[in-house]
Amino acid sequence: MNLPSDQETRLARSLGRALRELPALPAPRSLAPRVLAAIAREEAQPWWRRNFRHWPAGARGGFLVLTVGVALLVLLAVAHLPQAASFPFPGRFASSVPWFDAVFSVGSAFRQLGEILLRNLPPLWLYGALALVAAAHVACLGLGAAAYRALRAPTHD
Repeated sequence: MNLPSDQETRLARSLGRALRELPALPAPRSLAPRVLAAIAREEAQPWWRRNFRHWPAGARGGFLVLTVGVALLVLLAVAHLPQAASFPFPGRFASSVPWFDAVFSVGSAFRQLGEILLRNLPPLWLYGALALVAAAHVACLGLGAAAYRALRAPTHD
């Protein structure tokens, strides 16, 4: 509305007064039992099914040590990937697992493709690809959170 400011002020005051005079709406009778039941369900869950903050300190510390260890192992494996190509790994297992040779040759082809791409692509393209992957990851996290909130929206009686 395009009212003069004194009329807007009077209208806002009278509207505020009218809203304050309205009685408070009572909560539905089923609200308290539902809340208490939800709290009881949450408390009854074992610690590993609950939020990470509710885990015992030892379990949290062990999980963090384990994840850092796995990350270091992956980094070491990637750093030593070129030396792994000369290791006689496929010959030892090819005789006992018939499909292993085919899987290893496909993996070797992908490794060679990755080496060629890393040698020949400009660093700016690699940084751009990493930024694109990071942006897609953030977008997926955001969309997932939005979908979770939309699907788990509270229902009102």
